[in-house]
Amino acid sequence: MFYEMVAGVTPFAGENENMFVVMNARVTGDPVAPRKRNPKVTPQVEEIILHAMEREPGNRYPTASAMKAELDHPDIVQLTGRCDRLQAPAPWKQSGKKALWIGLAVAVMAGLFLLLLLLILHRGPAH
Repeated sequence: MFYEMVAGVTPFAGENENMFVVMNARVTGDPVAPRKRNPKVTPQVEEIILHAMEREPGNRYPTASAMKAELDHPDIVQLTGRCDRLQAPAPWKQSGKKALWIGLAVAVMAGLFLLLLLLILHRGPAH
């Protein structure tokens, strides 16, 4: 939310806001540096935002109070050059063949379930 408040856009946007494209972008890459979206953002605030958005949870702030301390005193923020190491998200690759096989497997499982249900209902309760 902080990124969106400062940059004016969501950090990860996809084609027509497809949730799978957005999720893929988050998992495989970093957002555009906030200062590229809004030049008025200071390097310190950009560092805080990118630190909070690290992909690896262990690289993020350990606590909300640690992040608040830096927000309250941006002059103590150590610039690490995170903005220079950002990686663009890997493009979403749609695999029609894979989706077809998954759909077929789900249809077969649903068919077997319905067949089993019909057999149970046809047979009636156990005596």
